[in-house]
Amino acid sequence: MLNIIEDFIKPRYQDEIEKVFLNNNFPYFYTTESVYLDVTDTVMPDDNALDVPQFFHFLILDGKINSQFYNTIAPVANKLVDVIDVDCEITRCKINMNTIDTRFENKYHTPHIDNAFEEQITALYYINDSDGDTFFFDNKGNITERITPKKGKLVWWKGKIFHAKSSPIKSLNRLVLNINLLPLRK
Repeated sequence: MLNIIEDFIKPRYQDEIEKVFLNNNFPYFYTTESVYLDVTDTVMPDDNALDVPQFFHFLILDGKINSQFYNTIAPVANKLVDVIDVDCEITRCKINMNTIDTRFENKYHTPHIDNAFEEQITALYYINDSDGDTFFFDNKGNITERITPKKGKLVWWKGKIFHAKSSPIKSLNRLVLNINLLPLRK
């Protein structure tokens, strides 16, 4: 089940986060794949999927702060942990930037699950208004929901749900904060 919260944080924090991550001097990294795979990720082959390059920046990797910019998104991360009301740790947190790509009319990136653990929690916080929807799928590959990025919106879910982003075809870019959490083991 998807949980959707509009204006997850106050507008002034929304603006501050957008300003930092759309700054010409922000250090993005380039990758040729749109889905970062580690040993716990799962992908679903799909004829409508295009795998294209993207820009990213890891804020947390393998449960450790990886960037001085983590403090910028701390209000989102802290509130998220309060909202989901589960003692957990952030295992991975990154910014994804996809740029305009007109080939994405009725297409999306590779459907995937960020983490293969059943108890995982995944959250997407939309940093800017953009086209380039996020698609959600059932286990047979059927689209079950489609969400358009809106600045300040947060979508989160528990468990393994296939999802895929799409590159914008009208907006210059699409910025999303992707947070992966795991409940703390007792």
